[in-house]
Amino acid sequence: MKKTFAVIIAALTAMSFAGCDDYSEVTVAETTDTAVTETQREEETSEPAEKGNATIEETVLFDENGVKLTALALDYENISWVELKLLIENNSGEELDLNCHSVSVNGYMINESMYIEAADGEKIEDSLTLNYMYLEDCGIDEIADIEFTLDIFDTELENYTDSSVVRICTTAAETFEYTYDDSGEPVYNENDFKIVVRGIDEDASLFGPGMIVYIENNSDRYVTVYVEDEYVNGVEMDAVFACPIAPGKRAVDTVVFWESDLEENKITTIEEVSLYFYIPDDDTYETIINTEPVNVQFHQSTTRN
Repeated sequence: MKKTFAVIIAALTAMSFAGCDDYSEVTVAETTDTAVTETQREEETSEPAEKGNATIEETVLFDENGVKLTALALDYENISWVELKLLIENNSGEELDLNCHSVSVNGYMINESMYIEAADGEKIEDSLTLNYMYLEDCGIDEIADIEFTLDIFDTELENYTDSSVVRICTTAAETFEYTYDDSGEPVYNENDFKIVVRGIDEDASLFGPGMIVYIENNSDRYVTVYVEDEYVNGVEMDAVFACPIAPGKRAVDTVVFWESDLEENKITTIEEVSLYFYIPDDDTYETIINTEPVNVQFHQSTTRN
């Protein structure tokens, strides 16, 4: 089978495909009602969102080799996102770049990142933004903790200090009950990974509809989950999916199909999706999981215009 990686770096990259024989079958009874469409998101962000009122104490998250990162506050003033206010102090003797990635909230991966350039001797106030629509996708209405990986590089892109996982807890953390919604049809549950299909979101993105999946990474590895050999209603079809998941975290993401491909093949209703999941280690590129292909049927998929 030919393997290709779907990587999203500004421009979206489509994947190529091979045959799809001997699929195990899974049925999803109806389109999920937990998906939040783009239209719904626009309507919901037209008024200030109510996303809890947890606060944080000013906390030093990182203080090594002349670099200090302090969490100042949570700011809920923006109607589209909550901000984690940060203070960066660079007394390292050189210009540095700070990169924040692998962001999670309450154990769910959130599609956010941060990049800051700091000259020597400079103090910078910046923020990590957490978009409400990503929080809603994960069912998060109160922030108990925020975790991310901090990388610091010099101007030659050499690693100035080792990557560090930093975590800040809010006033909600002490009494917060960490529960995770793994409802849907499981298509894989082995080797420390669980993948569940929830349904079809007809308005998943500007590029087209998609299949919503819930994924657990119960291993000690940083991974990215990909899909390969995708078919919609038996037709070979391009899809976009690259879901990074830190160790011990969960994610809710969508396998997006191109609207143009569906129109070209006169597909107005997604009734069946066939594919398999591929999971390599982000650090070593070693293949961890290459699932058997699965065939997911949607009996009440929404008809598209």
